[in-house]
Amino acid sequence: MEKKFNWGIIGTGSIANAFAKDLKCLDDHRIKAVASRTRKNALEFSLKYKKCVPYNDYNDFLSDSSLDAVYIATPNHLHMEHSILAINAGLPVLCEKPFALNSKEVQSMIDTAKLKNVLLVEAMWSRF
Repeated sequence: MEKKFNWGIIGTGSIANAFAKDLKCLDDHRIKAVASRTRKNALEFSLKYKKCVPYNDYNDFLSDSSLDAVYIATPNHLHMEHSILAINAGLPVLCEKPFALNSKEVQSMIDTAKLKNVLLVEAMWSRF
């Protein structure tokens, strides 16, 4: 059996829902966990995806050993904080745009990723 790539998502808004919906088109990727500030939002989001575990504690979420990477889909002012949390947990990060609020935050994210030797990329799509 082929291993699936397990995504964790921090955030439950429209961007998180769009990302999760698009992942359904890929056979080898799945939403494994979701984290939100509230248990209610995490649970509502998780019910849309088979075997998706809801969390309202970010540390518990980042301790989920089944995760292969984390998608950051929280409000812009939280991108740096949540990206660095995930990087410090050793998880690759795909961070929604804008990457951060300013160049100082971006540099902090990059420095942490380099220090931990963890992939950090910005979510960007281009229409061709």
